[in-house]
Amino acid sequence: MKMKKLIILLALIFHLTLISQVPKENLTIKIGSQIWQTTNLDLATYSDGTKIPQVTDPYTWSRLETGAWCYLNNDSANGLIYGKLYNWYAVAGIYDEASLKNPSLRKQLAQQGWHIPNDSELAKLIAFLGGKKIAGGKMKEKGSEHWKAPNIGATNSSGFRGFAGGFREAFGTFSSGGTSPPPEYQGWWWSSSEKGYQFSWLLWLDHNYSNAWLESGGKNYGYSVRCIKD
Repeated sequence: MKMKKLIILLALIFHLTLISQVPKENLTIKIGSQIWQTTNLDLATYSDGTKIPQVTDPYTWSRLETGAWCYLNNDSANGLIYGKLYNWYAVAGIYDEASLKNPSLRKQLAQQGWHIPNDSELAKLIAFLGGKKIAGGKMKEKGSEHWKAPNIGATNSSGFRGFAGGFREAFGTFSSGGTSPPPEYQGWWWSSSEKGYQFSWLLWLDHNYSNAWLESGGKNYGYSVRCIKD
């Protein structure tokens, strides 16, 4: 009898694990012609099941040229709210030295039917929401539960539901407030588009502004990921 209960329990755990790896279709929003997920990515594997390592040590993180993830402030409780922070190598699907050198060998981070937005898709989102001076307010969650006050201009009228998930610096330390638990000061989301050898484009929202910026960040920083439908 005990063995039967154990088998049922293991089967349930396996089922829940599979569910957790699939984007939830009900957590999406249509903004213009684009369909976005309304939560940050929280996966520890590429789409084919290959494991992405969790890296907590700052020195190890700073030297990586392959994919990795962490929680904000290395606190798993933050993952329940903000998802994971990824370096750009994870976004690009670079999992070993061979795939670093050969793009054809790279994995897919987003699950089937979804992808990491490129810089043009982020620019299209910002333009649809009225341009960079006001789009950020329409993308930020209202209030100060997940943003440091004053959270200027925040209405979330787009339904994007952007949180201030902070980021991890190139040297492996954490910024945008550095407190646990949050609130934090900024939210950053990777694009798939490179800007030269060491940088990539990303979306940046700030608690002190209603702006939405397209900026560049170093590939060994840790930022959030938000997926868009194919």
